[in-house]
Amino acid sequence: MTQRLSVVALSLVFAAVIAQPSRAEWQPPKDGLMTEKQVNGYFQVTKEVAAALERDTLLTQGDPDAKTAAAVLAAADARRKTALAKAGIDEKEFQWIGERVSEAERTLYTLAFQKRHASRLAETLKKNGRDQAAAKQKVAEYEQAMKEGRKTPPQDGGSDKSYEQRLAQAKAEVQRLEDEVTEHQNVAARIAKDVAELLAKCPPRHLEMVRKHLPVIEELMKG
Repeated sequence: MTQRLSVVALSLVFAAVIAQPSRAEWQPPKDGLMTEKQVNGYFQVTKEVAAALERDTLLTQGDPDAKTAAAVLAAADARRKTALAKAGIDEKEFQWIGERVSEAERTLYTLAFQKRHASRLAETLKKNGRDQAAAKQKVAEYEQAMKEGRKTPPQDGGSDKSYEQRLAQAKAEVQRLEDEVTEHQNVAARIAKDVAELLAKCPPRHLEMVRKHLPVIEELMKG
């Protein structure tokens, strides 16, 4: 219950930014780029409000009473306004920054996922290549045996299948492995397409600034 109240309250606090009137003098920059001061201020505000909400929610011990929730929300909203003023960020500006920070975060996480997937894909393809070579070798052996007119293959792990049966099985395995490669390549292509689309919309400068506030990205990038 404590976690639920905290999440709901935090969502309402930041959603309130949209509903509240903004100072008319603030306008988005013509180049559409955030500054490092804005990004730092945005993360500072969100951290302060989130930390305060967590403390207040723990003090209420998850009390679901509407009055308690309203009091927590009001206190968090007051802290948010104070934090915004300290950071020198306008209400409308805060919303604008948040949209671009979210865009940068999505791009960074997708890039990290792509890197991890590429690393795992390389290992998978290596194993697939070895398995394909082994399966194709069996196909060649069975075809040669049948060409030579051999009828009874030696038992393999207790199997008494004919050359025809073994050949069909080996060919099916080759096909399965080839299909596996195709599927992996299709997934990689889809991820690359998603990354390209995100990068086309998100300026590199935004990625660089936001990444500094997301240490988890560094861990993900390590694979």
